[in-house]
Amino acid sequence: MYGSFREYVDRTSKASDIKFTDPVFCFIPSVAATSLIEIESFNKKWKGDLLMEPLKAMSLFLIKCIEGRVVYSEPIDLGYRIRDVKEVNQKIFILTDQSSLLEISDVDSKINKNPYQLLKLN
Repeated sequence: MYGSFREYVDRTSKASDIKFTDPVFCFIPSVAATSLIEIESFNKKWKGDLLMEPLKAMSLFLIKCIEGRVVYSEPIDLGYRIRDVKEVNQKIFILTDQSSLLEISDVDSKINKNPYQLLKLN
């Protein structure tokens, strides 16, 4: 059990004092997002895009935001349940439930034609 709403609210606050920000984007049904990374060096066309790691889907989600608004979300099917994602030295590393480490590298020139397509999965 996750607890209750009261745990996250200052006990001296009134309900009318509590302010929430509306979500920028929502997945329905939920994909059980666990982490979100911003792409910095993997590919210049992906710079600033986000990669979201969901627990439920066997994929990553590539998310493009412009001025705080999601304009594009693409599931990238990997066929593995994902536990963690990191970007290191122009590569993306993915840890799976099966304790496999996947590496995605930007070595294929096709990515320059379609930057929203993962091309090499080692």
